[in-house]
Amino acid sequence: MLPGQQRLHFKKEAPRRRRELATALAQLELDVSVFACRSAIGRSEAESRELCLAAIVEDLQDRGVPMTLFLESRHHQDIEDHAVISRARRPRPAISYEHVDADHDPLLWLPDAFAWLVGAGRDWRRRIEPTLSKSVDVG
Repeated sequence: MLPGQQRLHFKKEAPRRRRELATALAQLELDVSVFACRSAIGRSEAESRELCLAAIVEDLQDRGVPMTLFLESRHHQDIEDHAVISRARRPRPAISYEHVDADHDPLLWLPDAFAWLVGAGRDWRRRIEPTLSKSVDVG
C-alpha cells in the first residue's frame, strides 16, 4: 500500500499503480480462478452474484477436499450468501465459509485485484495470465 492507504482497491488506483501491482501479482505463485457473470437483460447484480457464488461452491467441492471459503462481508447482505451456499453445497466434501471485513484482511484484496484485471481485459488480463488457472463464464 501507499502511505495513507487503508486498503488496496483496484478501481481506485491510478493506471501506473495498477501496472505495478499487476506485475507484482503475476510474479506470485498463485492458482487463480475467476468466475464472471456477464450482464443480461433482466438479471440483477444480486442474481449475478448468486450464480457466481453457487458456481464457486461447486468448483471448490469438485476438488474433493474439505475447504473454507472466505468472502468479503457485505454486512447486512451476508445472509443472502448464506442462502446461496446452503442451496449449492453438497454434504461432502465439507465446505465451510466465513464473511470477513476486507479492511481487516489484506488477502481479500487479491480477489478484487484479479477480478478487476480480468474484467478490464486486453493488456490488463495479459499481465496476470500466468497466474490464471481458470476463467469461468457463469450464466
